[in-house]
Amino acid sequence: MNILYISFVDVRTKTGNHLREMQMLKHLSKKFNITYLNINSKNSHILNYKTKNHLSMDIFQGASFYLKFIRVIFKLNYLLNYLLCSKLNLYSNYKFFLRIGLGSLESYSKIFCFYSIPFHFLKLCDIKTKEILIDTNDVMLNRHNLLKTKVWWSFSQKKESEILQKNTRLIYISSNDKEYYEKQLKFNHQSILIPFSLPEKETFKIETNQKVTIGFIGSNNPFNLHSLTEILDLSKQNSQYKFIIAGTITDKIVMTLPKNVLVFSDNRNSVDFLKEFYKGLDLVYAPAHNKSGIKTKIIEGLSFGIPVVTNTNGYDKSLSILKNNGLFVMEKYTSFNQIVSTALNSEPRKNYLKYLQEVNEYINEINF
Repeated sequence: MNILYISFVDVRTKTGNHLREMQMLKHLSKKFNITYLNINSKNSHILNYKTKNHLSMDIFQGASFYLKFIRVIFKLNYLLNYLLCSKLNLYSNYKFFLRIGLGSLESYSKIFCFYSIPFHFLKLCDIKTKEILIDTNDVMLNRHNLLKTKVWWSFSQKKESEILQKNTRLIYISSNDKEYYEKQLKFNHQSILIPFSLPEKETFKIETNQKVTIGFIGSNNPFNLHSLTEILDLSKQNSQYKFIIAGTITDKIVMTLPKNVLVFSDNRNSVDFLKEFYKGLDLVYAPAHNKSGIKTKIIEGLSFGIPVVTNTNGYDKSLSILKNNGLFVMEKYTSFNQIVSTALNSEPRKNYLKYLQEVNEYINEINF
C-alpha cells in the first residue's frame, strides 16, 4: 500500500523532531511504500536527508513551480504570525492566513501528517475518503499558555478540534500528551500511543578516578535557555562535578562560565558529534519546562547507556520501566547530590533494552 507522508520540519537542522520523524518513517516503511512531501524543505535538501539517514521512501514529485509555491506560502504564513503575534502582540494563537490544497491523492491509501500543522495548512480537513494519521508529537493546543511564550506554534481549541474527524487517527508520543488532549478537547477519539525510542548505541567505558562529568545538550530555543540557567546554577553549587554543555544552545552563551563548566561545540558539523559528546559523560541532565512530548535528550542519553536525571515535567508514564532504573526524577535541587550518586550506580543499558522491547512489541501490535 502507498502512504503519503507530509512533514513541515526543516530537514537541514538537527533537532529532536527529526529523530521522532525517522522513528516513524522507518516503522511505516515496513508496512507501506512511503512518498515524502515536505512543505518547508527543497527536494534537493530532502534527497540529502534521505540518503544521509538511510530512509526508505520516495520523494513527492510535483511540478517544481507548484512545490515552490507551497513552500513560499507556508513560510509567508509563519512570517505573518511571527510579526503580528510575537512582535506586535496582537493575538496569541497561530492563524493560517493563506491555505492551499493538494491535487489528486487517489494513488495513496492513507495520509500521514507529522504534527497537525500540515493538516491545517493543506486543508486536509476537506478530504473525507482517506484515513489520515496525525502524529501530534507535541501539544499544539493553546501552546502559548502551556509554554509561556508567543513565538512558538500555538492553536486555539477551535482550530485543534478540527483534527477530530471520523477519518483521522491521532498518534501520541507520550501519555501526558494523550491525557492533555483528551481532557482539553473532551473527546473520545480513536488514537494510538507510540512512545519515542532510539536504537541502542555503543556503550562507552568510563575511566575511573576522574571528576564526575554531567552533560547537557540542546538547541537554542527558549526552553533550553531556561535549562541552561538551571545547569549553570547547579554547577556553581556543585563544584565537585564537571559540567559539559553541547548543541546550538552554546551559541547563546555570552556570560563567563564557572571553571567547572566546559562547552562542547560542533564547529566541524561532525557526524560523530553525538558519539564524541556522550563518550565523555557519566550522567545526562535533561530538565523540561513543560509536559508536552518526550524529551529527545532523555532517550538519547539512555540509548548510549548513560543514566539520565530529569525533573517532574520530563517524566512520562510511558517511561515507567526506566524510572529509578536509568531515569531519575529530581523534585528539588537540594536532592541533586543524592540523586546523582544513585544514578551513577544504576544499570541504564539493561533497562533501556527492556524499554525498547516494550515499545517494539507495542508498535507491532498496532494495526495501521
